[in-house]
Amino acid sequence: MTARTVAPGFIDELDARRLELTVDQVVSVRWPVVFWTLFMALLVARDVPWPLTIGWALLVLLTREWRTRLLTRLRADRQRPAGLRLRAAKWSILLAGVPQGASAMFMVWLDRPLDAVLTMVLVSLTAGAVSTSSLIPGAFLLYGACVLLPTAAMWSSAFDFTGIGVALLVLMFLGVQNRFANNNRRTFEDSFRIRRENDELVHQLAEARDRAEAATLAKVRFFAAASHDLRQPLHALSMQSAALSMAPDADDKSEVMRGMSQSIDNLSRLLDALLDVSRLDAGTLKSDPRPVNLSRLMRSLASSAHPLAQAKGLELVLTCPDGVVARTDPLLLERLLRNVIDNAIKYTDRGKVELSLTAGTDGARIEVRDSGCGIAAQYHKRVFDEFFRVDDGHGSQQQRGLGLGLSIVRRLAELLELRLSLDSEPGRGTCIGIDFAATQPDEPVPSERKAPEPASLAGLRVLVVDDDDAVLEATAALLRRLGCQVVTADGIETAVAVADPAPHLVLTDYRLRNGETGIALVRRLTALYPGLPAVLITADTAPDRLREADESALPLLHKPVNADSLRALIAGLVHQETAAPTASGR
Repeated sequence: MTARTVAPGFIDELDARRLELTVDQVVSVRWPVVFWTLFMALLVARDVPWPLTIGWALLVLLTREWRTRLLTRLRADRQRPAGLRLRAAKWSILLAGVPQGASAMFMVWLDRPLDAVLTMVLVSLTAGAVSTSSLIPGAFLLYGACVLLPTAAMWSSAFDFTGIGVALLVLMFLGVQNRFANNNRRTFEDSFRIRRENDELVHQLAEARDRAEAATLAKVRFFAAASHDLRQPLHALSMQSAALSMAPDADDKSEVMRGMSQSIDNLSRLLDALLDVSRLDAGTLKSDPRPVNLSRLMRSLASSAHPLAQAKGLELVLTCPDGVVARTDPLLLERLLRNVIDNAIKYTDRGKVELSLTAGTDGARIEVRDSGCGIAAQYHKRVFDEFFRVDDGHGSQQQRGLGLGLSIVRRLAELLELRLSLDSEPGRGTCIGIDFAATQPDEPVPSERKAPEPASLAGLRVLVVDDDDAVLEATAALLRRLGCQVVTADGIETAVAVADPAPHLVLTDYRLRNGETGIALVRRLTALYPGLPAVLITADTAPDRLREADESALPLLHKPVNADSLRALIAGLVHQETAAPTASGR
């Protein structure tokens, strides 16, 4: 195991654990060492001079105690790296090995039977050291050499067959025990690595569990909010529709119809927020950077936001120099800024909302500042998360939305590679800033173009396909009001059957009956009528469905569809054709 194959910090943790276990082992054998020392002293007391015996015993006990205290201090020392402390612990084993190995000198005074007993004791002592020193690389070999090399040297000094044979056996024993010590060390390292990996897996699982629980709670909060906020405009629409049906010619008919239109707009705004999140998740929103006149865009946004601010009694202030240009996607940027401005108006009950555009050599900056309730510091990061809303009692239930506005702003800013900043304090309002990179000096300034009047749809043959009878009838009724000739179908086979003569346009739902799709229908019809224009309409916001629709390259509208948007799209598609498609094989 090497440092390059393990996670950062693994080696330090491993060395610290080696030292900790080694100290525990050394402390645990304190009294066995005392017993061994006294036994050896009594064993040789009859033959070895007593000053030498006592001096040796004191040396063993004192150095052993010194080493124990040293190791204890090394374990407690957190200032030095674990590797340096482990190296000191390794060499401290000389304090145990040298005095214990010095007992081999007693063989000068002992006879062969006692030499054998002494050797057996020293070999046993070395075998036991595998458990106390093998965790530190090289420590056991260092200790074993101190104890057994002098023993082998004393046996071989007799220069006879028995002495040399015992010396070789002692050396062989040292080699075998050293191999055992290395295997023990590798087993420890592997087990430590596995435990570390298990701990990391447990930590990752815990984090994943926490994220899943947080996501579940967020979804619960979201569905609770969505259930309320989506039902509000539906409830209003239901009441307004009932009022209109009870008295279709009442004096307040126009007012009721305006209310119905407002309820539909509120519902569409909530559904559009969900759709934006799904598009971002699906990756179907692509940035198309081009020169954008920020000054013109800011004036347009201020103009559209003015009625909303005025309805709440707020002052809308615009500070905007002329001719400020940045390179970005104009549609995505407009969506981002609309969310920021709408959010500022929603959470401001009195005072004003300020829109400002500044430009310098390092780029441009847009700020949306309000005098609303503000956001506490602990929520500054979370307000950009999906489904998060600060429930502080500010803002009406209708206006508070689903908690998606600022999350869409954050994700759009990331997609557009814009720097987003937030400055807010409770009671002092909020300021959201968007920074743009400087444009190239030769960047052309886009000219303002007036939107063309929508072309007439009178006489167009339109095939409408949907498996919902109510939607089918409502769409056909609208198109007939626009002057179209409409035929309807609820599936692929019925659509092919009624598509004669060839329609000018196919308007189809994505999801049809029996697993059929609008994409499959369009392929079938374009095989009969090459170049036949078609539009997909869907209420499905699943990311995989959005990706599939995007890959089909067909124009896509999401329910509920605005009548003006539908009319403009149909006119643009059909009038690109110089003539109606001709039949092929019919």
